[in-house]
Amino acid sequence: MAFHFSAFALALAALLQAAPAEMAWSPPIQADWKTSSATPFNITLINIDKPVHFSQGFKAQLRIVSTNGSAINDGAGLGRGVFIEVRDQHNRLVAPQTAMNIPPPLPPLENKLLVRPSPQSPLIINLTAPVDTIFPKNGKYTIRAKLRSISLTEPLLYRISTSNLVYIDVVN
Repeated sequence: MAFHFSAFALALAALLQAAPAEMAWSPPIQADWKTSSATPFNITLINIDKPVHFSQGFKAQLRIVSTNGSAINDGAGLGRGVFIEVRDQHNRLVAPQTAMNIPPPLPPLENKLLVRPSPQSPLIINLTAPVDTIFPKNGKYTIRAKLRSISLTEPLLYRISTSNLVYIDVVN
């Protein structure tokens, strides 16, 4: 297990140094998939409270289904593999008003302990956060979730799965 932990730490450090600014605060979550799988997970944003109120917080769910029997750590969430990409009405990426507090990365698990979400039994992740950690101010935005995953099986592999696009109004 020491090898997996050091491999995970090395891969995480390399990814965070090479990642664009908006990715740096959302480290990948452990997963496992066949090397031929270009997209190991299909992800969908669901059950989003609309409109989003600054006083009530952001609430949504992310539905994760594996492709080709891919497996994932079920501890995924905002800041743990999941990042919300936000674009304004002109399709420009926007940064949140406030930085999100990120929980520490989870320790690596043996692959047999990872879950294999299926269409019949998807992994549902509840996403909740203060609105200012996702949006810069009131307005109309499009959002989508990105799931960053890393496979610790040799060779180390990194993948990003992207969700559907959702239109959001943010109000006071």
